[in-house]
Amino acid sequence: MILFPFVNDYTYFFKKKSALLFFIPSRFIVLVSSTFVAYNYDMWNIVFSQLAYFTTLWILFSYSRFYTNQWQNIFTISIVLLVCLFTQVIYLAFGNNFIRSWDITEYKELFIALAYFMYSIETLINKESLILNKTNT
Repeated sequence: MILFPFVNDYTYFFKKKSALLFFIPSRFIVLVSSTFVAYNYDMWNIVFSQLAYFTTLWILFSYSRFYTNQWQNIFTISIVLLVCLFTQVIYLAFGNNFIRSWDITEYKELFIALAYFMYSIETLINKESLILNKTNT
């Protein structure tokens, strides 16, 4: 949900395979999906959690810095970047005050489900527009 759109925007790997291009999420899905990587406290010491978090921050930073040309897009991506950064910092700084440290994963699972829901809606809209384009031609 985060890495494939980024690879699609900066390389020609998926553009050569048009059948796969239909399933690549948009940058909006990247923004929705990027929020769940910041909800790590009890699993922060696992290297894959840190790798996913810092890779997502780097992708958001590169989108806000190098890919967008409208101030509105830069502002939106920067806000999501800051939310991910500050959320993780707050959880790491004050995580020992939680009664149950795994409560944070409930929020993470909510954002994962929200990202998949938004992706399914986007895929449905793309399918409908593909069908309309075929009937009009």
